[in-house]
Amino acid sequence: MSASRLVPLLTSLVALSLTGCGGDGGAAEELDSYKEAKLESGDDVKQWSGSASAVTIFFFSMTPMIAADLSQQGENAINCPEVITEGSKKTYKGGCTDKSGKTWFGTAVTESFNQETSTVGLIRYEGFGYGSPKTCGGGQTASSSLKVDGEIKGEGTQSTSKPTFDINFRMELGSVNEDDCTLKSNTMLIDYEGSFEPMGDGQKWNGKGRIGSASIGKVEVSTVDQVLDTEACLNESLSGSTTLKAGKNTVVVTYDGATDCDDDSTAHWSLNGQDQGKMAGIGCSAGGGGMGLAWGALAALLLLWPRRRCG
Repeated sequence: MSASRLVPLLTSLVALSLTGCGGDGGAAEELDSYKEAKLESGDDVKQWSGSASAVTIFFFSMTPMIAADLSQQGENAINCPEVITEGSKKTYKGGCTDKSGKTWFGTAVTESFNQETSTVGLIRYEGFGYGSPKTCGGGQTASSSLKVDGEIKGEGTQSTSKPTFDINFRMELGSVNEDDCTLKSNTMLIDYEGSFEPMGDGQKWNGKGRIGSASIGKVEVSTVDQVLDTEACLNESLSGSTTLKAGKNTVVVTYDGATDCDDDSTAHWSLNGQDQGKMAGIGCSAGGGGMGLAWGALAALLLLWPRRRCG
């Protein structure tokens, strides 16, 4: 996906802060109550690598919107969640079941504001999400779920083409045990700010903030110059790094797709300044491999989204 396809998305509609809460409240306050995560081994790092980098945090926050728009594509698609368009404002309303069997609930609102010097975009989630039926326990059915409250706020100008985004976000997840149909719940929190810069066919991402899971704690994360170009390397970020801090421990993941692009999606990592070698899968989950699916989902989203035209 070229950078030019991503710019309208970021400049026109990026924004996440919990409903009724800003950067100093909501997710930020709840994160304060979480314990520090464990960062002592490769297994600990792998738990976080899939959600720690700037690009994966951004796409994670967009999950409900991508799912909502994809649900309305293909044959026999219905208007579920219901989409109501009023000028630059788009409202997604639940209370229906889509063609795949997902039951949608809550509301999401997207809106852009053209100011004299820039465009500000907003996505607001208000208990928005869906339940999805799963077969379990030898023929029984239970429902997994995803529900989001929060807001993504983005701002950018045509001249700089370097939009910024601010995310404050709470996601409640419910998963189904395939063996006995028991339900397991977890809460994911994001309090983060970042930026995106087009670079030819790729993009350079930067950002910093905190992320947390009710089950395993919180980490402080920062990404510096994470470069993605799926034409040059599908499975890894080309360069840059992501740092994770929790308690007394600091982990640095360094991307190397520009010089060592491989199917195993490897990346170098260190723990408290000590080189730990390479780890397979971390380059993929932290922004490289598997991104082909994310780009595809975003492409589908962009086809449906009202895009700002440049004069």
